[in-house]
Amino acid sequence: KQWYQRRVRGYVGLMRNIIVVVLGGLLDYVLYVDDENPFYIVGEIPPGLQSFDISSFVLFETEWMSLLVDGLVIALIGLLEGLAIAAAFGKKNKYEVDNSQEMVAIGSANIVGSFFLCYPVAGSFSR
Repeated sequence: KQWYQRRVRGYVGLMRNIIVVVLGGLLDYVLYVDDENPFYIVGEIPPGLQSFDISSFVLFETEWMSLLVDGLVIALIGLLEGLAIAAAFGKKNKYEVDNSQEMVAIGSANIVGSFFLCYPVAGSFSR
């Protein structure tokens, strides 16, 4: 009986993501009352790619001091995470990582992405 329990636990561990998605969908379905959806996942998504836009920098011009500390923390965490992931892949696949090149690549991607309202680029420990 113990091998059976271990096997079931192993399968549940592998399927935990789909279990959470299904349970969330069921919860949304159960709480849906009178055309009133309690959960709004996303709003309307415009078709196509985001256009080049510098209007977001107007907010930065007036509020840059309050955004500075948060921005630096986000940038530092993203950069350190990216470098750690690159080092882990380099060690696993037996190649050397140039941290300067990695920092230039991440910084360039974030600078260009800021003009298209992109999410900051960083590595992912979960991958």
